[in-house]
Amino acid sequence: MKKIIAMLMMTICITGTVIALDGLQISGEMRTGLFWYDLQRDGQARDSRAFIHNSQDVNWHLAPESLAGLAANKGRFRLNFLYERENIGVRFRFESNQWQSGVENMFFWGYAFAYGNFFNDSLRISAGRMGASPWGTGGPELWRELDTTLGVRFEFMPQNIPFIRPGSLNFGFVLNNFDGAAENIVDPQWPSGDLTLTDVLTETVLGFSFTHDVFHIRFAYRLDGMHDGPVFQRMLFRVEERILQRFVPGFQIFANGYFEGLNPRGRTPPDFEADASITAWNWVYIHYEPELFDAQLRLGYVIMGEQRRFAVRPGFFVNLFDGLLRAGAAFEYLMEIGDTRVSAVSPYLWWFFEPEIRFNLHTNSHISLVYRYKSDFFFGGGTQETRTHSINLRFVLTF
Repeated sequence: MKKIIAMLMMTICITGTVIALDGLQISGEMRTGLFWYDLQRDGQARDSRAFIHNSQDVNWHLAPESLAGLAANKGRFRLNFLYERENIGVRFRFESNQWQSGVENMFFWGYAFAYGNFFNDSLRISAGRMGASPWGTGGPELWRELDTTLGVRFEFMPQNIPFIRPGSLNFGFVLNNFDGAAENIVDPQWPSGDLTLTDVLTETVLGFSFTHDVFHIRFAYRLDGMHDGPVFQRMLFRVEERILQRFVPGFQIFANGYFEGLNPRGRTPPDFEADASITAWNWVYIHYEPELFDAQLRLGYVIMGEQRRFAVRPGFFVNLFDGLLRAGAAFEYLMEIGDTRVSAVSPYLWWFFEPEIRFNLHTNSHISLVYRYKSDFFFGGGTQETRTHSINLRFVLTF
């Protein structure tokens, strides 16, 4: 802990010495809140608790939230640092969401790397702990990147291709560290014995993005070899149309998706009977945001092994008093589809209704009061309906 505090103080001191330099950008956020939770399940005692927590980033689409999971995530502090001088730059993200004393790894680096732009900005080489990827899914719902381990990233951004604006095309690859069990890479049971260059290249990330006047697309694929556990390749994408907003300002349709557990060649390491099942999240967003209000419809298709799920989430919020106050509500309904349902009795996995009142302190800083009523089914020992009430007073400060 003392080392972390000393490192923070050193970072602050260094920041103070270069704050006046051109090319320096510092940003971040602090979010926390007061959370009250009341759970009622058929045949069981009522469970009601209160603790410090901000539920804004909770992914409700994977599984019903647990009290232990909510209580552990009390808030988040994040510091983003970018400094660029001539053609060389440094980027890092430092953050924490664990605040209990004695907990290991309370603070961690989201990413930390240096980069250089070469050949008239046609080539960028980054080295370090990767992140801030040009080939990520973006949000909402999904915030995924594939190049997040220690490695070297090569981005090619052609500047002189006819009919393509300079910098609009970005493609490349990342030489990654292994992302599985580290001890496996030196285990003598593996067929090839010592690692070869080919084994290392099986962990490569391939990425592509292109921006046009009428669309934008991003795609990335992470290869995975057999020297760090089962083959577990990943893929993600983001697609945006940019035509409709020309005719209806503020209107846009876009989509993103993330797949993991891919194994197109069907390769299985020794002592593993089967590979991991495929999991995927795919979302389509229909968004209309004029000055007066913000309306969005989210449609989700989730794959979890043999299970298939479909989610629909409409939301509508009104901006009042020149953006000072924002009020509205969101509704979500998640159901299983297909023949591999967990329960043939329950018509849905869950639905919730969530009204929110937000007081905007600044462009991206606010205090909000959020109530949620949620109904879901618990399948342990039979199908039991669970009714949950929660109130979250959220504090979000960005800079």
